[in-house]
Amino acid sequence: MDLNSQIKSYLNLLREGLGLKVKLIILLYILFAPLRFIHKIFKCKFSRHYFGNVVIKNIDGMFDCGKSYISSRIVTTDSEKELRKFFNIDRGVFIDVGAHIGKYTVTVARKIRDSGKVIAIEPEPFNFSLLSQNVVLNHLNNVILHNVACADRDGKAILYVHEDCPTLHSFYINQGLKKIEVDTVTLDTLIKNLKIDRVDLIKIDVEAAETDVFRGAVSVLQSYHPVIIFEAYDEIALNQIKKIISNFNYKIKKIDGKNYYAY
Repeated sequence: MDLNSQIKSYLNLLREGLGLKVKLIILLYILFAPLRFIHKIFKCKFSRHYFGNVVIKNIDGMFDCGKSYISSRIVTTDSEKELRKFFNIDRGVFIDVGAHIGKYTVTVARKIRDSGKVIAIEPEPFNFSLLSQNVVLNHLNNVILHNVACADRDGKAILYVHEDCPTLHSFYINQGLKKIEVDTVTLDTLIKNLKIDRVDLIKIDVEAAETDVFRGAVSVLQSYHPVIIFEAYDEIALNQIKKIISNFNYKIKKIDGKNYYAY
């Protein structure tokens, strides 16, 4: 991110921070930016956490981000702009795989209200607690929450937890940080157990485990042919995903970076 973009990002955070106390917490974080830059130059560890809890409020909803700068940055309206237009569902069922703290769970649930439901899936406990809190903050009664990971089999797996960046928890990318055991379930099993009779849109962002999610969703893809917004970690993963969904007459469009749209 260049300097101008960073400044715009900070200003947007200040604008969308809820209340004077939150804005002051964000401002204090911004004032420490030169120190973080020096740490980065010398490859020293530095924290991307605020000194207090931050709540962001914007046209998408209200988001308790805890003390994480990364989480607050993601839920602002100037983040992931290219993706926004693809979440244009106004009814039906949306499955948010790797829901984090609920940027798209809340956005879509507020759009569809009584015309559908959102199934939000997040394995990491602290992210899940904020996700649950944000569903309550936005007075949503059309969200089904699951504190599990979507995978290619039902069972358990080790999740590597990135303690500084809550969007980088992964089954496959081990950055030498904390690890926890989590429950796993296939999308096919989940939808069957919930007795869902339609799936309209799926978002999959699970830090290099996207292929596993697709492998565990064959019946869902075959039965409902939902639109899918997904991240592909690299070219190998993208080709594996293409191979899986080619059996169900999907076309793929690149959105930006690692994000793709299958329809």
